[in-house]
Amino acid sequence: MFEIDSELREYIKMGGFVGLAQTNPIAGDLEYNSNKILDFIKEAEALGLDIVAFHLNALIGYKMDD
Repeated sequence: MFEIDSELREYIKMGGFVGLAQTNPIAGDLEYNSNKILDFIKEAEALGLDIVAFHLNALIGYKMDD
Protein backbone atom coordinates (compact mmCIF):
# COMPACT_ATOMS: atom_id res chain seq x y z
CA MET A 1 0.00 0.00 0.00
CA PHE A 2 1.15 3.51 -0.79
CA GLU A 3 2.06 5.46 2.34
CA ILE A 4 1.20 9.14 2.79
CA ASP A 5 1.68 11.35 5.83
CA SER A 6 -1.23 12.19 8.12
CA GLU A 7 -1.38 15.87 7.10
CA LEU A 8 -1.84 14.98 3.44
CA ARG A 9 -4.38 12.28 4.34
CA GLU A 10 -6.45 14.87 6.24
CA TYR A 11 -6.27 17.20 3.24
CA ILE A 12 -7.49 14.43 0.91
CA LYS A 13 -10.47 13.80 3.19
CA MET A 14 -11.74 17.26 2.21
CA GLY A 15 -12.65 15.74 -1.15
CA GLY A 16 -12.21 16.49 -4.81
CA PHE A 17 -9.07 14.44 -5.42
CA VAL A 18 -8.43 12.38 -8.53
CA GLY A 19 -5.85 9.62 -8.85
CA LEU A 20 -4.19 8.68 -12.11
CA ALA A 21 -3.24 5.02 -12.41
CA GLN A 22 -0.31 4.03 -14.56
CA THR A 23 -0.58 0.34 -15.27
CA ASN A 24 1.61 -2.00 -17.25
CA PRO A 25 -1.01 -4.23 -18.90
CA ILE A 26 -0.31 -7.45 -20.73
CA ALA A 27 -1.88 -7.50 -24.21
CA GLY A 28 -4.90 -9.81 -24.25
CA ASP A 29 -4.63 -10.94 -20.60
CA LEU A 30 -7.96 -9.66 -19.32
CA GLU A 31 -7.75 -11.51 -16.01
CA TYR A 32 -4.34 -10.06 -15.10
CA ASN A 33 -5.25 -6.59 -16.30
CA SER A 34 -8.61 -6.51 -14.53
CA ASN A 35 -7.00 -7.67 -11.27
CA LYS A 36 -4.43 -4.86 -11.54
CA ILE A 37 -7.25 -2.36 -12.13
CA LEU A 38 -9.11 -3.63 -9.07
CA ASP A 39 -5.91 -3.32 -7.01
CA PHE A 40 -5.58 0.32 -8.06
CA ILE A 41 -9.24 1.00 -7.24
CA LYS A 42 -8.82 -0.50 -3.76
CA GLU A 43 -5.68 1.58 -3.21
CA ALA A 44 -7.47 4.75 -4.32
CA GLU A 45 -10.34 3.96 -1.97
CA ALA A 46 -7.94 3.36 0.94
CA LEU A 47 -6.30 6.73 0.24
CA GLY A 48 -9.68 8.45 0.21
CA LEU A 49 -9.56 9.55 -3.43
CA ASP A 50 -12.84 10.40 -5.14
CA ILE A 51 -11.91 9.13 -8.61
CA VAL A 52 -9.17 7.03 -10.14
CA ALA A 53 -8.60 7.27 -13.90
CA PHE A 54 -7.04 4.62 -16.12
CA HIS A 55 -5.57 4.89 -19.59
CA LEU A 56 -7.62 3.90 -22.60
CA ASN A 57 -6.24 0.39 -23.02
CA ALA A 58 -5.73 -0.57 -19.38
CA LEU A 59 -8.09 -3.54 -19.65
CA ILE A 60 -7.25 -5.05 -23.02
CA GLY A 61 -3.57 -4.17 -22.93
CA TYR A 62 -3.37 -3.13 -26.57
CA LYS A 63 -0.25 -1.09 -27.22
CA MET A 64 -0.46 1.79 -29.65
CA ASP A 65 2.09 1.91 -32.45
CA ASP A 66 4.12 5.10 -32.76
